[in-house]
Amino acid sequence: MFDSASTSTTLASPTSASTNHGALLLIGDDLAWLAGRRELAGRKIILADPQADALALLAQEPLDGVVASFSDVSKSVVLLKAAATSNPALVALLRADGKELAGVANSFPVLPRVDAVEVLDDQLRTRLVAATWQAKPEFAKLVKMITQTPTLPNIYTQITAALQNPDASLEDVADLVTREPAVSAKLLQMVNSPLLALRGRVTSVRDATGLLGLSRLRSLVLATCLFRQFDASKCRSFSMSKFEATSLQIAAWASSIAKSETRDKHIADMAFTASLLHNFGVLLLAANVPDAYEQVLRTAQEQRVSIAWTELEVFGATHAEVAGAILASWGIPFPIVNAVGWYPVPSSSEDTAFSPLTAVHAATAVDAFAQSGMFSYDRSYMERLHLAEKVENWCATLPAESLAA
Repeated sequence: MFDSASTSTTLASPTSASTNHGALLLIGDDLAWLAGRRELAGRKIILADPQADALALLAQEPLDGVVASFSDVSKSVVLLKAAATSNPALVALLRADGKELAGVANSFPVLPRVDAVEVLDDQLRTRLVAATWQAKPEFAKLVKMITQTPTLPNIYTQITAALQNPDASLEDVADLVTREPAVSAKLLQMVNSPLLALRGRVTSVRDATGLLGLSRLRSLVLATCLFRQFDASKCRSFSMSKFEATSLQIAAWASSIAKSETRDKHIADMAFTASLLHNFGVLLLAANVPDAYEQVLRTAQEQRVSIAWTELEVFGATHAEVAGAILASWGIPFPIVNAVGWYPVPSSSEDTAFSPLTAVHAATAVDAFAQSGMFSYDRSYMERLHLAEKVENWCATLPAESLAA
């Protein structure tokens, strides 16, 4: 059986997000709205004159990344190619809209043009953390082993668009889901799980929407659609029913922890989403490399070490990093990408305050304690956030509350 407890054991990973940041170079003719801004994504930004010699600027000081944002997209691509040639380790990003890319040969990650600082900040953080995982040669080797890759479900995109429409209603979103009968059936099965502790039996998607709220419904739809894309039955030590139940339970605990610490519904909802997806990489690898992953799961179980640690020994990269990079490529918000990709070893993240990552890691510690009676978490991370004592209290109280419910 898939043992969720083993995923939360403290992991001393050789992969670490650097705290010695370089700057970010932003150059283009449509960035005037950033005038006066000195920092993005926790890094100093250099907002260059669009007529400046960008290659000369690249050599002036250490850089983590460069963003090209010219109204002429082909000019941006030429600049990024030159920058990537002069410094292959640089994170090179193109800011453009989809329609502008028609007929342009581009191999760089695209940041949609949204003139809002908080959006650009999130986009940059997402791409930078993904680049941290992707920089490892072992990561590339593991990704090549994945022949069946996930796709972002259309229904998730449709729900996201509906949520951005101020005129959209609960009924509109429910109607989108009911157009997918298989998704609706699985969704109702998950919603009626006692792990979500909803009152009464939910018999329709419309009722589920009203009880869960739009954000959580969207999260469950995303998880449902992604989980349905893969068959891991050839990996004998993997149990899909156990996987789904564990994901739901950890999501409930992470949401509860986030609410108690922040009183912020948005953070709690992101923690819920990230927890549902935190072990998606396990399913992905079990389905794609069942024989090798069978040995990973068996070794982790027999040696009572984390799955992520065993993955590092076997592959040199982890399921969490793979899933985080996939979510980043889809433009999933940074707090969720960060939580999924770093949850086994949050001390390697750039976190300095409570975040969805904190809630997910703490919830996996609760699960480990419920399974084994042992405290197992990244102590250096929790001490960084002054939460070490609280983790052990959550471990002691949340499983008991679940049983009582």
